[in-house]
Amino acid sequence: MSILNDFKKNIFTYGRELEKSLYLYYFEEGKVDDVIRELEYYQNEDGGFAHGLEPDFINPHSSPIQTWTAITIFRQISIDSDHPIVRKTMNYLDSSFNKELKRWPNTIPTNNDYPHAPWWTYQIDHSFNPSISLASYILMHAKPTDSVYQYAKEVIYDGILYLETKKDQIEVHELRCFIDMAND
Repeated sequence: MSILNDFKKNIFTYGRELEKSLYLYYFEEGKVDDVIRELEYYQNEDGGFAHGLEPDFINPHSSPIQTWTAITIFRQISIDSDHPIVRKTMNYLDSSFNKELKRWPNTIPTNNDYPHAPWWTYQIDHSFNPSISLASYILMHAKPTDSVYQYAKEVIYDGILYLETKKDQIEVHELRCFIDMAND
């Protein structure tokens, strides 16, 4: 049995419907609409994502990290900016921006109320994970007249200043978000 066949067997035995739809999309000419339909299961009315889309915590409340996970998939499947799932996501990002921190929070207080990995325990975090990645996606897909676009410009500006003045190493997950920005 080939590695791909083993991989497929494991995905279809243990994976969620989302992973199955992604497998079909990447390897068997599956449809983008099937991936989107599976993502919609994780999207709340406010446009944010939750319910274990990021498998390390199953908080049913929308969070920036779970929304970042969805946006990572949006990037992979090249979903159109005007698609309703993207527009709803932009609404969530607009409403969840923390103007005091000038970021989207990495964790949210309700994480502590649901099973989660220890690293998702709520704490105030000033890192650019996931903010810089969310901001670059917003600049690529929101309208310049949207307030969320202005928030994103602020985050990008602050993130670039941060990189220019950082003296020590960047944490790997934060670096991943900066790489998303560079790729956008």
